[in-house]
Amino acid sequence: MSALFPARSSVSTSWPEVPCKSTEVSEGVSIPNALYLAHKLDYIMITFGNLLRAVVLSMAIRPSVGQGVSLSCITTGTAGDCSDFIAPFCQSIQGTIIGQLNTISQCFNRANGTRCDLFALNQNTALAPPEAACTTALQTISAVCGQGGEAVVAGTTFQFTLDPNLGECAPPTA
Repeated sequence: MSALFPARSSVSTSWPEVPCKSTEVSEGVSIPNALYLAHKLDYIMITFGNLLRAVVLSMAIRPSVGQGVSLSCITTGTAGDCSDFIAPFCQSIQGTIIGQLNTISQCFNRANGTRCDLFALNQNTALAPPEAACTTALQTISAVCGQGGEAVVAGTTFQFTLDPNLGECAPPTA
C-alpha cells in the first residue's frame, strides 16, 4: 500500500486534486474524500490479504492428503510455536494400534520454559493413525491457530490436537 499511497500523517502534492467535499465517517468526524477512500482501500487490501492467505494455505494443505481438514482453534491460554514437534510426534506413533476412543499423546519441552502437548484420539475402531493425516492436521493447526486446536482430516477416524502450555512436561511415571 505504501507504493500507492503516501503516509496518512503527511500531505502529498502527488495526490490528485479532490474537491473539499467531506464524507461523514462516524461520530460526527469528517475527512476529505481522498483520505476516506485511501482508508477504505487499506481495509479492503487487508481483508483481501487475509483471504488470500487462507486460500493459499488451503491449497497447500489439501493436496498433501487430497482431502479436507476440519479445524477448531483454542481461543484462550498459551500461544506458542509447536511446529518443530509435529514430525517427531507423527513418526513416533506410526504402527501403534490405538483402540476406539483411546488417545496417544506426547509432551515436548520448549526452550523458553513452555511445553507442547500433542494428541491423537481414535474415534472409531482400533487402528494406527495415518502419518500423512497426522502431519496435515497438526500443520494446519500450527499454521492457523496460535493457541493450538483440534483437527480431523476427512476420511480418517483420528482427531489430532496441538496444545501449547505453560510449564514443563511432567516427569515420566514408572
